[in-house]
Amino acid sequence: MKISTNHPLRTGGFALALLAAGMFTLSACGDGDHDHGDHADDAAGHIENAADHAEEIVEEAVETVEAETDSLRNDMDEMSSLNANLNFADGTMEKDLMSFIANGTGTKTFVLDKVPFEGEDLSAEGSEQLDHLAEIFKANPDLTAEIQGHTPEAKNAVGRTAKKTASAARAAWVKTKLVFRGVEGKQLNAKGYGDEELLEGIAPDADEQKRLVIALTK
Repeated sequence: MKISTNHPLRTGGFALALLAAGMFTLSACGDGDHDHGDHADDAAGHIENAADHAEEIVEEAVETVEAETDSLRNDMDEMSSLNANLNFADGTMEKDLMSFIANGTGTKTFVLDKVPFEGEDLSAEGSEQLDHLAEIFKANPDLTAEIQGHTPEAKNAVGRTAKKTASAARAAWVKTKLVFRGVEGKQLNAKGYGDEELLEGIAPDADEQKRLVIALTK
């Protein structure tokens, strides 16, 4: 007896039902004047069918798990292969980012040192850096990051609001550039911090405080 199923684990209840029917038939043999041999044969048939079907369920479940494991292994091998092809020069932001993806833990930020904080024009180096970032994210589809915009210190509350708005707009601009290059939007969150996270050891109003950053957490 063979029952078709869309998933091997969904038919476990059917096997249990057959077993229960067999046990019920056996227990019914204990009362009344009737042919106990017929009941015993029926019960044996139910139990045998249930046992056969249960074995099929186990075999199909094992095959399903093995297939899903192979698929996951293939995905991981493909990801490793893609990352192996991403070779960046030592000392670059991209190289440091790839090293963190491979071996890092916690949260680390990487400054987009080739991408301008203002204006629509991108230099060849800036465009290349965004290209490289897009390649990294596309090779690692489970990778997520926050694109951050930071500014020098504001002089007052109005200026602080303006700087936060401007930094958020620029972070969103970077995200748009990466999505245009094929990165999934869900991998990126854009946020403007304004002057909320000033760099230590640098004057609060220095231009060096103005920066675009990729923050990764592992």
